[in-house]
Amino acid sequence: LRYSVPQDPIAEKSLGRILQEAERLSALHEALTEYATELPPRLVPGDPDAVWAAVLRSMRGAIDAKGVQVTHAAASRPSVRLDGDQLARSFERALHHALSRVQSGAVVDIVSSIEGSEWTSTIAVRDTLSLVKTDVERLSFLFVLAQRAIVAHGGDVVDHASADAPLLVSIRLPLSLHAQ
Repeated sequence: LRYSVPQDPIAEKSLGRILQEAERLSALHEALTEYATELPPRLVPGDPDAVWAAVLRSMRGAIDAKGVQVTHAAASRPSVRLDGDQLARSFERALHHALSRVQSGAVVDIVSSIEGSEWTSTIAVRDTLSLVKTDVERLSFLFVLAQRAIVAHGGDVVDHASADAPLLVSIRLPLSLHAQ
């Protein structure tokens, strides 16, 4: 544009703003990419429900601000191989993703269980009337980040995208060999 448009101070100023914005967005993209790139996890045996408990304590302000009640039912002493910090960030991201689909006043249950050789944790809403009507096909950036770290732990996380399903997200991690 700069070379194809006749010299015009207004056009030059607008082009300068466009270039500044392009540079700002490029820097933002680079920062997000760096933020999203986790180091390989350093896995040690641990209790993922203890990680959930710590995450819920740290997110209490955000949960209260949303006006949502969150309960947590832990499995009986599961042991999985985990990187506590990375798993905590993944749980926070998955919970934020789930909370983006519920209205104020909702009750959200996080229920963990041991099924075969896996620890499973589900995030569900008690009343489907508490769901926000959103584009359920869209995966949020936070969910994708959570998914990457959970997969690096040998597990998976699933978004149960449905306009009226009470199940929001489920997370599965393999149990440690000594716990099976």
